[in-house]
Amino acid sequence: MQIQSFDELATEKELKLFGKTTAQKFQRLKIIIIGLSSLGLEIAKHISTQQPELITLCDQQSQRLKQCEQLLKTNNVTQIETLEMSYKDNEILSKVDKHDLTIICDIQSLNFAISVSEHLRQNSSKNQKYNKGVIWTCTFGFICLKFSDFGQGFKVFDRDGVQPFPYHITNITNSNPGIVKIHESIPHNYKTGDFVRISNVEGMTQVNGPEARPIKVISPTEFSIEYTQHYNKYLAGGLVQLTKVPFKYHFQKLSESIYKPNTLKTNEDKIVYSTVIANLQLLDQTTKPQSEQEIINIALAVYKTFDLDQFDVQLCQKTIKFMQTTKYPVISLWAGYCSLEVVKFTGKFTPLECSFIQFVSDIDSDDQQIKVKLQSLNALVIGSGGTGCEVVRLFSLMECCTQPNSKLTILDDDIVRKYTLGTHYWFNSSTLGKAKADVAQEQAQLLCNTMNIDVDKSKFSEKSEIIVKQHDIIFSAINNQTSRLLIQQQAQKHNKILFDQILNGLKAYTQFGKPNQQLQIQETLKNVYNVDQDTYKKFPYLPIHCVLWAKEVFDNSFVGFVTDFQKFLQDRNGYLQNFDEPDVVDNYHIRAHVINRISKPGFNLTLDKILSLSKELYEFHFEFKINELLKKYPTDALECVWTGYKKIPQPIKFDSNNMDHVAYIQITTLLISKLFNINASAVFKQEYVIDKLQQMTENYWNLTNPLVPTPVEYSSQNKPQFLNFDDDQVRGLYVRCIHSLTNLRCKNYNLQPIPLYKVQKYALEMHRSNPIMHSIIVGWMGIELNKYLYGNCKQRNMHIDINNNILEFI
Repeated sequence: MQIQSFDELATEKELKLFGKTTAQKFQRLKIIIIGLSSLGLEIAKHISTQQPELITLCDQQSQRLKQCEQLLKTNNVTQIETLEMSYKDNEILSKVDKHDLTIICDIQSLNFAISVSEHLRQNSSKNQKYNKGVIWTCTFGFICLKFSDFGQGFKVFDRDGVQPFPYHITNITNSNPGIVKIHESIPHNYKTGDFVRISNVEGMTQVNGPEARPIKVISPTEFSIEYTQHYNKYLAGGLVQLTKVPFKYHFQKLSESIYKPNTLKTNEDKIVYSTVIANLQLLDQTTKPQSEQEIINIALAVYKTFDLDQFDVQLCQKTIKFMQTTKYPVISLWAGYCSLEVVKFTGKFTPLECSFIQFVSDIDSDDQQIKVKLQSLNALVIGSGGTGCEVVRLFSLMECCTQPNSKLTILDDDIVRKYTLGTHYWFNSSTLGKAKADVAQEQAQLLCNTMNIDVDKSKFSEKSEIIVKQHDIIFSAINNQTSRLLIQQQAQKHNKILFDQILNGLKAYTQFGKPNQQLQIQETLKNVYNVDQDTYKKFPYLPIHCVLWAKEVFDNSFVGFVTDFQKFLQDRNGYLQNFDEPDVVDNYHIRAHVINRISKPGFNLTLDKILSLSKELYEFHFEFKINELLKKYPTDALECVWTGYKKIPQPIKFDSNNMDHVAYIQITTLLISKLFNINASAVFKQEYVIDKLQQMTENYWNLTNPLVPTPVEYSSQNKPQFLNFDDDQVRGLYVRCIHSLTNLRCKNYNLQPIPLYKVQKYALEMHRSNPIMHSIIVGWMGIELNKYLYGNCKQRNMHIDINNNILEFI
C-alpha cells in the first residue's frame, strides 16, 4: 500500500451510503421529475447527489426550471435536460417513455398519476427486460402522501441493506423437520421463507455446504429446515448465515393502491386520507374552487370503503383548512423520505407502495399568529455541520427570527474540511477552511436577508451556559454523547425547549423536550455487530470482528496512551502500582513500559526510535500475541478449544519486503509522530522506511518483555497531545490504520480481507451522515416546533430506520 501524502489520505472518503453496487446502478438511471414546486426542487436536489446518468426537469414555469437547474449544477450532475411544458401536454407521456423512473411532485391530479402508471405498465409488458417506475408524491400542509408503482415483477436484490452475519448453532434435532437452535444471546432476524447456509457443524455434517436451504421460523432462536431424522447426530459447533435471494415484488396498479391503501393505522389517518382523496377527485372534475360541503360528502363516501362509521366532521373540516397551506418543514421531511424511495428503484431495500403521514390530528386549532411567533423566535443551533446547516436553511425558508428583538445564533468552532464536503450542499471546495458557522450565516441570509443571525465560533462547553440562557429554543445538531448530555443539563436547568437527535447512516432517533423535561440521551443506535470480547480478541470468525479488534487496538495505542501519560505525570507511583512482574503482557504493560522510558530525563525521542517502536508493535500484535494464544490453547490438547467456528490463527513474521507490513509501519509511525509533534514527512517514502527497517539489528523497546519500572526521576519534555480527529489528515490516518490492522489480523486468522471503503464505513460508524437524512431530521424538528408554537398539540418523537422500513412518530 503506497502512501503518498496527507492530502491523499484525507481525500479517501466513505463510499456512498447506499453501497458500491447501488451507487453504480443509480448512476445508470434516467430520471424525469415533473413538477418543480418546493417538493420537486428538494427531491431533485437530493437525488442529484447520487449522480444519475440523466435528470430531466419538467415544469411549465421557466423560473422554476432555471432555479432547479442552477441548484443541480452545484452537485455536478452528468447531464441535465429541461422541459418547459405542463403535465397536461399531449407529449408528456412520450417524454416519460425515455426515462427509467418518473417522479411526479405536487401535481394534484389522480387522473394524471394513474395515466402515467397505466402507460408505463403497458410499455413494460412489451419489453420484459426491465421495469419502468413512477412515484407520485404530494404534500398538503401537514399531510404527506406518496404512491409508488415499479410494475409487476420488480426485483428486489437486497431487502434491507444490512450485511448478514452468522449466528452460533447450539443444537440441531434429528426430526422431521429438523429444528435448528441458535445461541440465545443474539436472536436471529429471519423470516419464514428466507434461505440460509450452514457450515462448521460437527457430527451432522450433511447440513454443511454452500447450498441455500429455506427455513420456517419457530421462535427468535429456533427455525426448522429439511427432514434430518436420518442425518448423523449433532455434536457441536456450527454457523448459520442468511443468504439474500432476490425476490419479485408485485406492485398493485396505482388505481388500486390509491383506493386500497395498506398503511393507514388509525381512524384519524383514514378520515384525513379520505378528505385528501375527495379533494383530489374534485380537482380532476373542475378547476373551480370546491365548497367545503362537497369535499365532506365525497370524503365520507371514501371513508365508508374502510367499513368504518366513526367519521369526524370537525377533523375533516380542519384537514380542508390545512390543505391550503404550505409547510416547509413537512416538505423537508417528505422530500428526504421520497428520495430514499427513489434509491429503492435500484433494487436495494424493500419498497413501499403507499406512504401516508398526517399531523393534522395532533393540532387542536389553527393559529393565525404562527408566522409572527416564528419571526419572534430566539433560537440557538449548536453545531453547523450537515444537520445544523439544514436547520438554519429551514429557518430562513420559514422567515424566522426577523423581528427586531429576535435572533438565531449558530454556535460552532469548526471549519469546513475535506471530509465534511458532501454533508450539505452549502459545503464545497470554495468553502474549504472557512468557519462552518460563517458559511451557514452567509448562505441563510442569501435566502432571507431580514434574518437576525449571530455567530459564535467557540466550542460548546460548560461556559456556553451563558449563551443557552439567552435563547428560548435549543437545537442540538451534534452527535457527541458528552456534549448532548451537557446541552440537556443546561436546557433543563434554564427551562428551555430542546430538540435532540442522533444519526447513524440510515437510522435516526429524535426527541422533543419541554421545559424541565429530562430526555433519555442515547449514546448509540443499535448495532448488530455487538459481540463479546472473547470472540473478537481471541476467536474472530468474521472480518468485522477484526475491525472491532483494530478499533480497540487503535484506542489503546493512540488515545489510551495519552490518557495514561497524563495519569503518569500526575501520580507516577499510583499509575505504576499495578504493574508487578507480568505473567501476561497486555496493553497496560506496553503503555507503562513505553511511558516510563520516554519520560526519563534527557530521553531524545527521534524518528528512528518511533520507527523501531512501530515495528515492535507489529511484532507484538501479529506474532507474539498469537503465539501466546496458541500456547494457552494448544491445538493438540485433549480438550481442544479450536472446534466449530473457531479458526486456528497463524503468527505472521515481519517482512520488510512485504508492502502491507511496511504500510503498517508507515501509518503507525506517522500517528505516533503526530502525538509528539515530530516531523515525519520522510516516512511517506517507502524506500526510506524499508532502508531503515533493514538496518535494525535489535529491538530497542523490547515490548514483549517489559521491565518493571524503577523509581527514578522523570521529565515531561516528551509529553504527547491527543490526536485532533476533526483534522482531515488525522482522520485519513485513522482510517488507514484501522484498515491495515484489520487486514493483517484477517491474515492471522485466514479471513477474507476487507476493502478500504468498507473499513471506512465501520471505522467512522457514528459519523456517517448524508443530506437526505438531515432533511428528514430537520423536517421533524420544524414540524414539532410549529406544533409547539400552536400550543396544546400532541408532540411526538421520531424513529427512522430505512433498513427495516420504519418511519414512526411516537
